[in-house]
Amino acid sequence: RCLELDPEAEPYYLNYAAIAIERGENQLAIDTLRAAAAHGIESAELNHQLGIALNSVGQSVEAAAVAQETLDKQSDSGAHWFILGRAQLQQGLFADAETSLKRALELGSQSKELYFALFNVCMRQGKKTEALEFKQGYDAFKEVKLDLDERYKILAEAEATLAISEHY
Repeated sequence: RCLELDPEAEPYYLNYAAIAIERGENQLAIDTLRAAAAHGIESAELNHQLGIALNSVGQSVEAAAVAQETLDKQSDSGAHWFILGRAQLQQGLFADAETSLKRALELGSQSKELYFALFNVCMRQGKKTEALEFKQGYDAFKEVKLDLDERYKILAEAEATLAISEHY
């Protein structure tokens, strides 16, 4: 409903897409983010969500292109290096994927998924010692799962903070 009322508001697209991804409805997220682009809305955050959703449905070539588009403008985005690395991993470009994923790690990205991807890409290249180090990083993460109500609360608070900061 928010998108109908204000189709030019980026946060609504981001929130809706994030919830769709959380629910495993990646095609809905892709459609939502493409609708934002159709309204002339472009941002690194939209590309981030789009890259995640595209990788999740196996559209790794397009996910890599979306990540690279952002990296051409913001080469220090660990999140986009991670998306690029996952896309390269899906395409079987293991050496490229390792480089991209390690770049994400160097830039401060820290997630269970990143360590698992690094473990995976090193194992596929026969780098067992290095792979085990990334497996230890993976194992160090504790499982944290937000229910949908908590996620909505966090997104709503972030949106309110953004609205206030834009107002002042």
